Amino acid sequence: MRFLLFALLVSIGSVQASQPLVCDVKGSDDRFLLYQEQRIYRSERYEVYALMGGLTLATVARDSLKFQRTSQLNLLPQPDRLQLFEGQCRYSIEAEAD
Repeated sequence: MRFLLFALLVSIGSVQASQPLVCDVKGSDDRFLLYQEQRIYRSERYEVYALMGGLTLATVARDSLKFQRTSQLNLLPQPDRLQLFEGQCRYSIEAEAD
C-alpha cells in the first residue's frame, strides 16, 4: 500500500514537471507559458527561465509558483528598455480544470 501511494505521488509530480507553467500577469489579463526546455537554472527555492533569446528572464518561486519577469528590450529607446512583471503561475493541468 505504501509503495502504491509513493508511486502515485511520484507520477503526479512528474506529470506536473513535464507540463508547462501557465503564468498570469498581476493586474492584467495577459498570460504566458513557461516550458521546461526554457529552464536555465534550478535551486531548492527558485527556477529561472530564459525567453526571447535571453532578453527575458522569469524567476519562479518553487513553493508558491509566484514569478517575477524581467525583459531587457534593447530595441526600445530609454527609459522603456526594462520591463518588470510579476504574478502567479500554475501547472497547465490546473488551468484546464478552471
